[in-house]
This record gives sequence, C-alpha cells and structure tokens, in this order.
Amino acid sequence: MTFTYLHLSWKASKDPKRYKALFLQAKKDYLESLLSSQLFLNKTEMYQNGIDFCALDLVNLTGGY
Repeated sequence: MTFTYLHLSWKASKDPKRYKALFLQAKKDYLESLLSSQLFLNKTEMYQNGIDFCALDLVNLTGGY
C-alpha cells in the first residue's frame, strides 16, 4: 500500500490535472487507515454502497486452513 501511495504521489506531481484529485482522496484514505489501524474497512465505497461489516479480532490466524 505504501508503494502505491508513493507512486500515485509521483504521478500526481508529474500530471496534476489527471491525478491530483485521485491522489488527494488516496492520501485522505491512507492517513485515516493508518490512524485507525484498519487498512480496508475505512473506504468511502463501503459506505456509499451500503455494505455492512463487522471487525473480527484474529490474532491467532495462521493461514493454514
């Protein structure tokens, strides 16, 4: 996610007319996700599309299922 954010930042600096709005939205979402420790749930699209979710604490998830 950090690489994508940095790459989008670079693209916005090279072509602000095309990428500035997208970068600003990505920056807002990225900073909110860092502050809330939630990488995927805090997305505008989730709320706009009425998607309901609940967070699960999976501290012992190993991926061996």
